[in-house]
Amino acid sequence: MESVFKVIFSLLATVFTFWTGEWDVLIQYLLIFVIIDYITGMVKAYKTQQLSSNVGWKGLIKKITIFIVIGIAHTLDILLIESSINELNGQALPTLRTLVIWAYIINEILSILENIDESGIYIPPFLKRLLRHLERNTENKFKE
Repeated sequence: MESVFKVIFSLLATVFTFWTGEWDVLIQYLLIFVIIDYITGMVKAYKTQQLSSNVGWKGLIKKITIFIVIGIAHTLDILLIESSINELNGQALPTLRTLVIWAYIINEILSILENIDESGIYIPPFLKRLLRHLERNTENKFKE
């Protein structure tokens, strides 16, 4: 039974890495922040007495959708690299994937801080201001 679990886990990890690109520090941190955001969201819902399995499932679906969008960005990067549009000095650059992951990392960190704040735990104001600034700049870049 243990070997079946290992095979299934390896298969899922391979598919995940193929879809989202390499297993780099960006995707690792995003995965960590996605998990922390989900947990802090559940804690906030518990503390505010709004815990709901339906809302929890919707949140989980949203988290999965993040990685679908990253996969799309990665696919577009591959297509751009194949057409030699996305190269610098002969090196392929995963530009779209990187930008999308950064946007999601900023969004997840903001959500984590909001969950913590709404749970009644102190968040330093300068940290909130810095992340709001990053969020505004990221949104402005994607709207253009």
